[in-house]
Amino acid sequence: MNGLPIQLLVLIGLLFSEGFKVQRGKRQLFRENFGRFSGGFTSSTAYYGGGTASSSFRLSKSFLQSTTRSLDSSLQKNKNRIDFASLQVNQRLKGKVVHIYEGKKGRKAYLQVGVFRPARNETGHEVTKHVNAMVRLNEEKKDDSSVAVGDTRRVYVAEVQRASARLRASFAPVEDRPRRKGPRPAFEPKLMLADLEFGQKLKGEVVRMAPYAAWLDCGVGRPGRHGALSPADAFLHVADLGPEAALAYQAVRSAGVTNVIAVGAGLEVYVKRALPRSGQLRVSLEPVDAEAIEAKRREVVRRLRNMKKRRPLSALEVGSERWAQILDVRGYGLIVDTKARRRGLVHLSSIKPVVQGLLAAAAKAEGNRAESDPFVDLTDYFETGDWIKARVSSIDDGKLAMEFVGFEPIRNKKKKASKGKLDEDQGGDQSAIEDDVEASNALAASAAAIALPKKKQKKQEEGDDDDDDDSQAADFATLFGGDDDDDDDYYDYA
Repeated sequence: MNGLPIQLLVLIGLLFSEGFKVQRGKRQLFRENFGRFSGGFTSSTAYYGGGTASSSFRLSKSFLQSTTRSLDSSLQKNKNRIDFASLQVNQRLKGKVVHIYEGKKGRKAYLQVGVFRPARNETGHEVTKHVNAMVRLNEEKKDDSSVAVGDTRRVYVAEVQRASARLRASFAPVEDRPRRKGPRPAFEPKLMLADLEFGQKLKGEVVRMAPYAAWLDCGVGRPGRHGALSPADAFLHVADLGPEAALAYQAVRSAGVTNVIAVGAGLEVYVKRALPRSGQLRVSLEPVDAEAIEAKRREVVRRLRNMKKRRPLSALEVGSERWAQILDVRGYGLIVDTKARRRGLVHLSSIKPVVQGLLAAAAKAEGNRAESDPFVDLTDYFETGDWIKARVSSIDDGKLAMEFVGFEPIRNKKKKASKGKLDEDQGGDQSAIEDDVEASNALAASAAAIALPKKKQKKQEEGDDDDDDDSQAADFATLFGGDDDDDDDYYDYA
């Protein structure tokens, strides 16, 4: 307590002796930092414990000099601040790149250029906030791709949006930036959308793609806003490609694809539907037939109506076994119909071990050595319309995945001859399918015919006698576990 008055006297003497002139701005900063002075005084007094006047004088002098330097630096920062309201177009600024954003219209660089604007914080007090300058790199005269975060650049004010408090800038002066001379050139179409006819042949270039469709520029135009003409791109759906074509973005492709469509490819297409009022133009890669399109439309409407009669996927239980009819044979699996509202996929990974096991058992029954073939061609064992037994493995996001359980030989042979045949879209229960199938002595022969590949089956029919066929069929009947006296158990799926 004894040293405190001495420090105050020393401080007052230094203020007058060194000519410390406190201006209006300095006085405000001095008040804001007064806590630092009092803290320094308290610490010095506590440390020295009322020491000599010389030691207190040296401590107070060094403390005052450091505080003066901090005040000068604070004033210098305030002096370098630029008011957002005072900015002018083409004013030169210097700043540091703080962020680079990859937008839809190109790359943007944001620079901190020392521009501030008045604002209010959450408590309602007046504060100042930074206003970063935004530079569109793709609109510059030289698209400098080397711009990185942390670089120091000089920019020029290009636009000041005072209402939204946004600042656009450029690396070059505004008057030197390239500008379009004259009005934008008008679009001149080769054909008008309203003049197109059904089945008309067009030539175009693929300009945009998606996993399900492609858009082509065929030089077709339509009326736009304010009487100007705008282009009408042709829409080519994946369903209109044909069996020999596929999109580059298409994840799953059919076998026999020879034409892969990518961006920039030139195609010859045919007008399938042109709607001038909405500006829609749909084309097909193959020639179109009005009667075929109308028949397909009616078929789609009928399927949608009958789809409501089918059971939803939520009615199927994971792990339950179902009879399924093959709708398509693909290289990766079977597309099957289980009388549900969605088709199922039986993947090749679940079919391959069963088929190889049957072939090994068949070779063992003949006394031959089993052939280990890692490749399984599903077209050698299955055809569209065949029936198989599959197990529900998962139902995820409207997709039905199934596992192969076994063949269904009797249904494949007797289904066409059955009087109570059900259409695939009628949505009947699987118990109705079971009632239409009659037990037959052809179980063993049908099983043998399906278990063997078609090529081997032809050789067997040409080279073997009838007695050999009967014995061969009997062996396969044992493999499948079915006989004439156990037909009811064989078709029990519940």
